[in-house]
Amino acid sequence: TSCLKNLLVTYEFVKMKNTKLKKLLIEVELINIKKYYLFLRHAISKTRIKRITLLDRRKELENGIKILNILSSNTSLLNLQYSLPFGAENIQNVVLKKYGHQVLYKLSHIDIMRKLDLVDLKSGFTAAGNRGYFLKNYAVDLNIALIKFGVVFLDKFCYKKFWAPLFLKQEIMKKCAQLEDYEDQLYKLVRSNKEYFLIATAEQAICAKLLKNSFYIPNLPEKYSCFSTCFRKEAGSHGKDTNGIFRVHQFEKVEQFIISYTRFIGKNRCFLKLIECSQLFYKILKIPYQLVLLDSKDLNYSSYCKFDIEAWFPGSQTYREVVSCTNCLDYQVNNLQIKIKNNYKAHCSLCTFNSTLVATQRMLCALLENHQNARGINIPIHLAQIISKSFLSFKIFF
Repeated sequence: TSCLKNLLVTYEFVKMKNTKLKKLLIEVELINIKKYYLFLRHAISKTRIKRITLLDRRKELENGIKILNILSSNTSLLNLQYSLPFGAENIQNVVLKKYGHQVLYKLSHIDIMRKLDLVDLKSGFTAAGNRGYFLKNYAVDLNIALIKFGVVFLDKFCYKKFWAPLFLKQEIMKKCAQLEDYEDQLYKLVRSNKEYFLIATAEQAICAKLLKNSFYIPNLPEKYSCFSTCFRKEAGSHGKDTNGIFRVHQFEKVEQFIISYTRFIGKNRCFLKLIECSQLFYKILKIPYQLVLLDSKDLNYSSYCKFDIEAWFPGSQTYREVVSCTNCLDYQVNNLQIKIKNNYKAHCSLCTFNSTLVATQRMLCALLENHQNARGINIPIHLAQIISKSFLSFKIFF
């Protein structure tokens, strides 16, 4: 393909001279290769005719990715967002950064919630089945405090606030979510022979709001914060985190969403600010974490690249995902028919980014494990000001 040929020319040029043009060329060629890769992955999964030819073309692409990894070995985070690892068996997600100390505590969030009487799992199972729960006592206060602090936190970055509807029409959801998500993740409602789906993230509701909208380039980027209750089947997580409230079917979340334009490095700047905003939230609450760049096999068709923030859980001595930051480029824009007003479209196009700020149930688990001591739980000052309590003492000793 032409993009592979151009990449080979770029590679020869970079070997001769290392300049600022190197990073620009890498980024341009990587955009072409990524789009070609997504096309091939879709074609191979959906097409049986000419399957051998498609697989041969995929081998060509793999060779191009190997060259690309050589080119991007010394790039900054600005370009790392596009230099995602190729999803081969011997290549895993890349840890880009770690923050905080990996403290070691004995108790997990399950033990702590039992000692503080914060959750009723037995009644939750009786009422709602597997992964059902009732939050109790100060867990309710902390959950509300996390929502309030998350919304106020994004206010400082000039986000427009929204409270999302909890279900969408089927024809709208098709434009917002990948089709494979329907059976694995989404709950379906049927009313008067019409199908609706409960949202799995507020991103889907914001996408529905932007359907067939138009924007003036001088008014971009547009930044939205949205609170919603989310619903997921967790069909692919059978047997994972069955105890506690880390992985549940119903949870609250504050989401970030940005629509911007792709001219020059505008898209890079907005996406990086999105990631930095999420990291700052966890730094303020003093949660150790690591920033991870996901490889291509963990991406769906709508995602161009994705970063995860994984919080440290000292009780189980492991990192677990709490935030997902996604660059969708123009995929959602094209599906939702979002347009540019006036004559700017000749010079640039629109793109969308989204990121979790806080999924409150998961964040509650991380808070309890990282702020524990022998006598109880220290509440971070920003949350303590909301619930008017700075320390939770253990009631049961065992």
